[in-house]
Amino acid sequence: GVMAKMPKAKHGISDQHPSPPNTKEKLRGTDEAGLKKIVPSKAEKNVVFPLAFPRDVKDLLLPKSGFLRNEGDSKNSFQMALRTSYEGFAYDNANEERIFAHEEIKKSLLAMDSAGMFRTDVTQPFGLGTKCAKTYVTRCLLGEEGTTYKYLGLRMFSHPWNGGGVPSQLLQKSIYTISQLNAKLVERTKAHLQDLAEKRLERGRPAPQGRALFDVALINKMEFTGDLKTEPMFGTERCAVAWHADSSLEHYSTIAVYHTILKHNQDEVKIKDGDRPSKGDWSVALRVVHNAEGPAVPRRRLGNDLTSSIVTDTPPIAVTLSSGSAYYLLDDHNHHHQHAVIAPREGAVGTRFSSTHRLLREGHTVQCIIARCASVVSNFHRKGIKVWRAEQLLLNEIEFEWLRQFYIQGEGNKELLWKYWKEPICTLLKYWSQLETRTQQVTNILKLAAEERCGYGRTAEHAVISRSVRKLRDKRKKALSAIEDIMDRGGTKEDTSPNELIYKGIASLLSERAALRNMWSKRELDPVFSRMEVKCRPISFPVVYNCCDGNAASKNNIKVVDDEIGRSPFLDGSPEFLSKLAKDMEQWGDCFRSKDLLNWPTSECMTSASGTTVNEKRVAVTAQESHPGGRENQNITAQAICEPVRKASKRSKTNKKKRF
Repeated sequence: GVMAKMPKAKHGISDQHPSPPNTKEKLRGTDEAGLKKIVPSKAEKNVVFPLAFPRDVKDLLLPKSGFLRNEGDSKNSFQMALRTSYEGFAYDNANEERIFAHEEIKKSLLAMDSAGMFRTDVTQPFGLGTKCAKTYVTRCLLGEEGTTYKYLGLRMFSHPWNGGGVPSQLLQKSIYTISQLNAKLVERTKAHLQDLAEKRLERGRPAPQGRALFDVALINKMEFTGDLKTEPMFGTERCAVAWHADSSLEHYSTIAVYHTILKHNQDEVKIKDGDRPSKGDWSVALRVVHNAEGPAVPRRRLGNDLTSSIVTDTPPIAVTLSSGSAYYLLDDHNHHHQHAVIAPREGAVGTRFSSTHRLLREGHTVQCIIARCASVVSNFHRKGIKVWRAEQLLLNEIEFEWLRQFYIQGEGNKELLWKYWKEPICTLLKYWSQLETRTQQVTNILKLAAEERCGYGRTAEHAVISRSVRKLRDKRKKALSAIEDIMDRGGTKEDTSPNELIYKGIASLLSERAALRNMWSKRELDPVFSRMEVKCRPISFPVVYNCCDGNAASKNNIKVVDDEIGRSPFLDGSPEFLSKLAKDMEQWGDCFRSKDLLNWPTSECMTSASGTTVNEKRVAVTAQESHPGGRENQNITAQAICEPVRKASKRSKTNKKKRF
């Protein structure tokens, strides 16, 4: 849409962009429209948008179509755009001064490429349950020990800076060279942030808030191919990397990118300063998009899609830098801009390597998730819906955000990473096993509590019972006492029942896991993998069910390396099993509320702790109700009632065989 006329400021530059049309109305809603008003968050109030491009300044010429570039009659407009709307974009031009060790970096990248470290990713851009897509760009991740980077639904696992996980000294040296590049980029980022702070101080704008620090380097290798997608804004060029803002990063952190372009004979492609970019040059495109990332993203997504956040009044720009240059997206630039990589228009001049250095948001290291696991497991002695909910969410995170993410990337990826990642992956499998066992324990507690509440298994006052039956009866009493204790601790509404709070709460979490396993199963079978090399196809998730020892692994034909296996006591781990268990849980809750076994599930995916079947429970209930003493004065056991039924059932089957 057309922006409203912008107020003038000194030098013809408006202080900042107004919000895109209707953004505020969509975010907050109005009573007249019947929408719920949303109070702006603290993060939203503190957002400062980029400066507006001063279209009312004379002699600023813009191209009729296509990107604004540093060429021809548009040079002044391009420089004005860098000073205003793209203020946080800075660069080090390789033609101006020698800052980086180009030759050593080039040799390192080529060595890593020869070792197969650059791999094709299979992402899910639109989320679980949607189609997978193979990337045009091949990538690898380096960084601090235990770091990962997640983008478009895929978690990448890093090679540590010290090169401890690679098989040769050459690769160790190559990774060390990139770590030295990382240190140099940190140094240059500090200098550029200082320059930005001075510029903002002159204009009375907030100083930069981000840290000059990087803990990972995502290195991209890209080549021109005929099947690259067309850039959507102008439709005249092709994208090697589509429009996006980088995710999973610490807010206000800078992104630094070193890039080198090698011909097929491994010579660098040089672009002289001031030369008009040719049709064979790689470019980085930028456009203004309010709240593309950053602290206000959740707010924007509530009522305003990303398309409406694109500021169409600011011309998108394309920057072409010589091989060996670096550019920086400083401070909050990534919050309010998107970038794309534009491929050459006339075939491939060469291969472009870009080493993108970032600072991850908290929670993307394996040390963080392992520490959380240790904390949760140490509190297994505690009971309560909050504790149980936290355990179930952690189990989901381990399985779907870490373990399945690792194994879906194939045997080839595993071979490259396993020397370092073997220990943390096996540790997560161990915690997965403990949380699965814990889930079964919680499930048993809730089931036994419902049985006790309904009076199942009670015996006459002086009846003789076996030791095993006595133990089971005690377990039921303890289970019911635990649920009553949870409800009596306070913090819940008086009219909240265990059925609503506990049984339905756990059932919902089990249903969620069933849905996630179903979608992951489909993801692992996506047709895109059939078109890839065998070593790029998903590895089976190494877990076994209905086991308490290692024998089940061989029975299930799962290849086990030391402790590389998860074990679950559940009979099955399929989505169907979990969905049935969730339905059973809801019915147990109904029985708990009504104190009536007649609502018990007709068929359970878990056998009763006593080994008694559902039909036996129902026969017991019927007999108790028909007894003169009713339920309050029961003088017979469920087992005693059910025994004649078993015998009668056997005689009926025998008679049927004789008859037919």
